[in-house]
Amino acid sequence: MRNRVVALILSLLSLIGKPHAAWSMEDGTTQGPPEIGRGSWLVSVLKQLADDGNLNDAAEIGRVLQLRFVPTDKPSVGTTGGECPVAESYVPLSASSYLPAEPNWFHPTGEGIESALKLAGGPHPVEPSSETKETLVSKALPRLEYWIARGECRSAGKATERSSAILYLDQIQAFTCITQADLLKFLPGARQESGLDGSVPYSYLGKRDADGGIRISFEFWGDKCLSIANIESGWRYGFGS
Repeated sequence: MRNRVVALILSLLSLIGKPHAAWSMEDGTTQGPPEIGRGSWLVSVLKQLADDGNLNDAAEIGRVLQLRFVPTDKPSVGTTGGECPVAESYVPLSASSYLPAEPNWFHPTGEGIESALKLAGGPHPVEPSSETKETLVSKALPRLEYWIARGECRSAGKATERSSAILYLDQIQAFTCITQADLLKFLPGARQESGLDGSVPYSYLGKRDADGGIRISFEFWGDKCLSIANIESGWRYGFGS
């Protein structure tokens, strides 16, 4: 069992550095996140997306994140279509799902694998056995997904187009370790919220207007590294809700 764990960790470690060096955008650029300061870079680009207020453009999101998105037929379960003011009904028109093209920079790093192993036990930290280490490492691959939903809010004689989108990042700790202190340093506007079962959530509100707004939610487990970041646009985050 120990040899299997070591082999699995080594297989993940073999990925370190390769995606960063190999991937490129359509224009040939390969800048991506820096080798030192991945955490501050990631938080800064998420903040930029929230503050710019344009989460419904896959090409623009890809430009900011330095990723190239490709359409997928995966169901758009993450979209938030259906938000309308009182007395208006929502009519869905379209839904799109995207994944980042391979290769890309959102992969395990040496720093990330070390922090991912420390997350064994979830909200109830334990000293991981060889078995839990093997399970953890096998699931410690960072994941990024992007959804857009478009529809209309309709009332008598009126139809208003509504768009909503979600950018979801999971297993961030396998890419880089961002602590709660780091988040507050990189993003002073983040606010801690009430959590359940050991989770420690934070949120940040970006651009808002009468038509909607953008909110980032962050999730930690206890005092460990950031695990999830979710950027969501929708009518409910604006001043008109």
